[in-house]
Amino acid sequence: MLLPLVTGCTKDGRPPLSAVHGRVTLDGKPLAHASVVFHPASGVRESGGTTDENGEYQLKYIGDVMGGAVGSNTVRITKQLTPDPSSQIVPARYNTNSTLVEDVIGGDNPIDIDLTSTR
Repeated sequence: MLLPLVTGCTKDGRPPLSAVHGRVTLDGKPLAHASVVFHPASGVRESGGTTDENGEYQLKYIGDVMGGAVGSNTVRITKQLTPDPSSQIVPARYNTNSTLVEDVIGGDNPIDIDLTSTR
């Protein structure tokens, strides 16, 4: 019998999670209806959310379990205007080639993310 081994997980198999929420802006304006995904460096499952009309998001781990994995996370933000990937309005440096890294710590993590369309 093989048992999964995941270092640092809770007894229910989930990694340590903490509340993560904030606001995403692009060029100083709220980025509505964008996908926000935190990919943990530890390799555990990512957490994600969608921004509302004000650019505000909350991360969800799975099902009704809220939060993001504690530790370093690469953040990827996307927003396509149509199903065609070429309609992506967020620069690649914030999604496919993301350079955004955020540390999630125990407790509440208000993380605002300010993006720019130019360098």
